[in-house]
Amino acid sequence: MVFLCVTQLGNFVRKEEEVASISGTYALVVVSIKATNPRHLIGVNNNPVVNIGYALLDVGEE
Repeated sequence: MVFLCVTQLGNFVRKEEEVASISGTYALVVVSIKATNPRHLIGVNNNPVVNIGYALLDVGEE
């Protein structure tokens, strides 16, 4: 699977805002990752190739 973060590290994301996407190896399936609550993005996995169970994003509260 391929991970693509569409926001930058340190940005504030609002509820239901798209944060990243994950696609299959041949882009047959694309899944959008949206924020469930307003948070700050404090960590991003920069490796584009990911597997199940990888930590992709770290978020923090104010």
